[in-house]
Amino acid sequence: MTSETSDAAWAHTPLLHLREPLHALREMRRVLRPGGVVGICDDDHGARLFVPANPLLDRMWALWSRVVQQNGGDPFRARHHRRLLLDAGFERAEASATVTAGGHWGTAEGTRFVATAIVNYLEEPAFVEVALGQGWVDRPTLAAMADAVRAWGERPDAFLAFLACAAVAWVPGSVTAGHGEG
Repeated sequence: MTSETSDAAWAHTPLLHLREPLHALREMRRVLRPGGVVGICDDDHGARLFVPANPLLDRMWALWSRVVQQNGGDPFRARHHRRLLLDAGFERAEASATVTAGGHWGTAEGTRFVATAIVNYLEEPAFVEVALGQGWVDRPTLAAMADAVRAWGERPDAFLAFLACAAVAWVPGSVTAGHGEG
């Protein structure tokens, strides 16, 4: 895409996985016209509710975080979105946080769905390769984690929620009015 051709850009949940999020944000800025707006949102895994917890599930989340970090991501990056946007050359970065409809699961269908997604991630060959290759876990423990997640997903009291951190900012040259604290 050529420079300065778009009025707006949006990214939902990719930045926590990127080795160089600033590069991605600078590319988004490059394609935005003066006055263009960017919006970003990611889950912050430092503000995760996963109940009822147990030591094996806690270990599973710690393993997930280690693999994300080993791959260059940062499960806690979302809290820094405002600074990242400013570092990428945007102006007037504004941040907010919420638990969105897509960021919590507290029904039988919802917890089963997210448990399946988590298990699929735990069984993803790239995840397994890093986790086993680094010696952070063995296959039986990984299988036990997957079983514990499945069992959690069937519990009538299971609940998962992430704090979603969002930020918007503008390409210099913007003319805006009425933006402020919400």
